[in-house]
Amino acid sequence: MTDAGKPVAVEPEPSLSGTVALYNWAGVLRANVVQNTKAAAMRAGGREMYLPHSVNCSTARRNK
Repeated sequence: MTDAGKPVAVEPEPSLSGTVALYNWAGVLRANVVQNTKAAAMRAGGREMYLPHSVNCSTARRNK
């Protein structure tokens, strides 16, 4: 779930090209989608980043 309350599905494993940061806020798993440059800096700092599930989901690609 994003800070705006929107659900976001992510791939289960971290990715070297991920742009979604996950964090725990008061027991609720939250997601922040960030720009590529910020994501790269976060990864360089040791932060695990994830891909949105829609990137690899064949169903989502068919429905676009």
